[in-house]
Amino acid sequence: MKETYNLSHLLTYNQKTNRVYNWLNGEYVEFDDLEHPFLKILQSNTNSFEKFSHQDSFDDFEWLEEKMFVIQNRTVLDNMIFNHTQDKNSDKYLHLILLPAQLGCNFACKYCYEDHEQKQRMTSIEKNILLKYIQSLTNLEFLNIEWFGGEPLVNKDFILDFLADVQKISLERSIKFQSSMTTNGYYLTKELFQKLLNLNVRAYQITLDGIEEDHNKLRPLSNGGSTFQTILNNLLNITSVEDENFNIIVRTNFNENSKIIDYFELLQSLPISKDNRFSFIFRPIEDNFNDHKNDVACANNQSSLLQSLYEQMLKDKGLLTGDYMLYRDMGSHSCYASRENSLIVYPDMSIRKCTVALDYDKNIVGYISKDGELIKNSYFDLWTLNKNSIHNKSECLTCSFNPQCLSSACPLKYIQNYEISCPIDHSNMISVADNIISYLTKEANK
Repeated sequence: MKETYNLSHLLTYNQKTNRVYNWLNGEYVEFDDLEHPFLKILQSNTNSFEKFSHQDSFDDFEWLEEKMFVIQNRTVLDNMIFNHTQDKNSDKYLHLILLPAQLGCNFACKYCYEDHEQKQRMTSIEKNILLKYIQSLTNLEFLNIEWFGGEPLVNKDFILDFLADVQKISLERSIKFQSSMTTNGYYLTKELFQKLLNLNVRAYQITLDGIEEDHNKLRPLSNGGSTFQTILNNLLNITSVEDENFNIIVRTNFNENSKIIDYFELLQSLPISKDNRFSFIFRPIEDNFNDHKNDVACANNQSSLLQSLYEQMLKDKGLLTGDYMLYRDMGSHSCYASRENSLIVYPDMSIRKCTVALDYDKNIVGYISKDGELIKNSYFDLWTLNKNSIHNKSECLTCSFNPQCLSSACPLKYIQNYEISCPIDHSNMISVADNIISYLTKEANK
């Protein structure tokens, strides 16, 4: 009896481009031969099929089987996803989101939901507590430290000092260490950027909210001063850094009044648009958690349409789209808050899980003691992946996107409303998959 195979349920097929994307592993295939047997299977919605040859060779089939486009047993895929989530949630990994200046900031952004009066800073005391905690994790193999705020570079001396010690520990213990930063970019001079690179801070998100006029209205200094030109100059200076191993996502928050056509013209005139270390994302300005209102939010009936339009413009104009970088790894759209080994640490050493609902009572889940011990309270388990995982939600099991979100895209919504948040518009998945392939193709041809 001949062996039979099935299509993976984790594929998205675009009949117009003859491209197939695998959400499990980020592999893709594009067919020039319209008579290829695999295309015929996709087009016929065949439930099962036998091993096929193409041009008297089984090479294509064996590649498709190796990359899990075709499978014999669905359980193999389910086990891969399950084992991945268990591994990423283990004590081999630690993800720290540190707020070295709490919510203190040098900006007064019109849409910000944070209380900038909370501006306690981390000092050498907190540094030693954090180092004790890291050293106590005897099984640690992978350490990821993110810097967040407020504006983290308000306390840049702490960051540089702490990272130097972490880098030393990582080398001594053979821990794979990486770091990233969300910063407004105002203090990120080329000199400071180079110091941070040397300490392995390799990924950044920096905001430019459109042309100078729009940006300065939305993101002024706390004293009312303008910020656009300083940030832009810093970005332009960074393009002259010779190190190729970093990436900067330039985020643009918009509303229906943003002059985006003019902004695209500006971007295309700048060297960052031609530098593959820079990519771009657009986000509608929203009213935030706990009904925090602002008068610059994008109209709800226009936000999705405009975002899709701007993302298409990025593609059409040949600019790298930062969103598609996020699809490289399994679990890329699973919220960090859902993982037991992901912690947000305040200067008072209290622990939170979510950076959006910072002062939500159930978001305060414990603290790190003076001895470097993690002390959890009863809220901690509300957030973790084991409690809110795809393996407990039957409605997600047939979804091709489940290797990406693991049904934990937003544990906050689940805690508050028992709502399963889906991070992708299913009606738009073909377009998203095709754009990812275009991005990956461009990356491969760098």
